[in-house]
Amino acid sequence: MFAIIKTGGKQIKVQQGDEIFIEKVKLEEGEQILFKEVLMVDSTFGNPFIKNAVVSGTILKQGKEKKLRVIRYHPKKNVNKIYGHRQPYTKVKIDEVSLTGVLSNKPKPVSKSSEVNSEAKVSTIAAKKETVATAPNTKTTVTTKAAVEKKETPAKTTTKASASTKVVAEKKETVAKTPTTKTTVTTKAAVEKKETVTKKTTAKTDAVKKTTTTKAVAEKKETVTKKTTAKTDAVKKTTTTKAVAEKKETATKKVENK
Repeated sequence: MFAIIKTGGKQIKVQQGDEIFIEKVKLEEGEQILFKEVLMVDSTFGNPFIKNAVVSGTILKQGKEKKLRVIRYHPKKNVNKIYGHRQPYTKVKIDEVSLTGVLSNKPKPVSKSSEVNSEAKVSTIAAKKETVATAPNTKTTVTTKAAVEKKETPAKTTTKASASTKVVAEKKETVAKTPTTKTTVTTKAAVEKKETVTKKTTAKTDAVKKTTTTKAVAEKKETVTKKTTAKTDAVKKTTTTKAVAEKKETATKKVENK
């Protein structure tokens, strides 16, 4: 007798005694699991499931599959990441397939580890209750001490308030005495600042004037030297042309005399 069950979004063909791997189920090892979504049993079909049909099994192991290496890569985008993944699974042994929903095998008891854990939880709960029962006396004593301290604090606060009022009065007197001296000092400082600023501005303007005058003198000298050089060049040219003409004339006269 075989059956097709649905679990973890998958359809699995199952027979009595088979060991299958399914998506992780939150149950401990040794506990019984019932698959009530049965699509087919031998020649009977469901629409989509068969009513009252059940497949029972026991959980053998809770584990993880082998590690997979996943690569995330985008070309020309500086994206290249490698990470691993281990898919969790639950290993189940099929005990019985029933069309009517009546199972011959009774559910197995929970494993010893779960019983030990339950006993430990019960003991911790009992210890907590005992501590809660003993705690109220200490809480009342603490609250009474806090109340006494609160009663003592008002007197201290009144003395602090009187001292603070005295300090405020003294500050007001000192403020009333000092305003004239502060104003005179501030006016003197302002006058001195203005004088220093005016001195700096005058020094800057003088320096600018000197630089402009020196530049103008240098430019004038350059223009004068250029003019003189131009005149000397013109004189030299005229003298040379006159000498050349005189030489030609003398040469022609000598030729004529011969």
